[in-house]
Amino acid sequence: MDYNEIKILADKYLAGETSLEEEQLLKRYFAQGNLSADFEAIKTLMEYFSSEKEMITSEGFEEKILSKIDEERKPVKIFKLYWLRVAAAVLLLVGAAGIIYKSVERNKIVPEQNIAQIIQADNFQTEIKDTYDNPEDAKKEVERVLALISRHLNKGKNVAEKNIAKMDVLNKALEN
Repeated sequence: MDYNEIKILADKYLAGETSLEEEQLLKRYFAQGNLSADFEAIKTLMEYFSSEKEMITSEGFEEKILSKIDEERKPVKIFKLYWLRVAAAVLLLVGAAGIIYKSVERNKIVPEQNIAQIIQADNFQTEIKDTYDNPEDAKKEVERVLALISRHLNKGKNVAEKNIAKMDVLNKALEN
């Protein structure tokens, strides 16, 4: 064999594209001893593979390896997964409660000053008195107060609907 043929076979061997016959040709060529310096690395590689083929494993080696593989395939205990799920659910509930709390804090329906005034008015009012002499004025004031209460109730209803929608999203996420 000439240098170019060996070079082509060596390149195919390194690329993993040689047939068994071509590999046998290369082994015979390298066994001759008169090699070009370009092929010394390939000769060393082929000698290594030959020596590895001849290596014999100890008795029970295969069983040890297979038993280790079986040990690694054991399923994760359900107990650990159960507590992980419980912790995730608790974390979601705490997060949802925090979001709802912040939402309510941001959208308070009655300012704190008005609450204090209402409480004081209720505590100090011991007898019922007429505050309007004209029934038309009283009717207008009642309509104004009822409209104000209605606006606040509607605002509270809107906040509640938004929070219920958020809770529905969380419930759907927990179901999946």
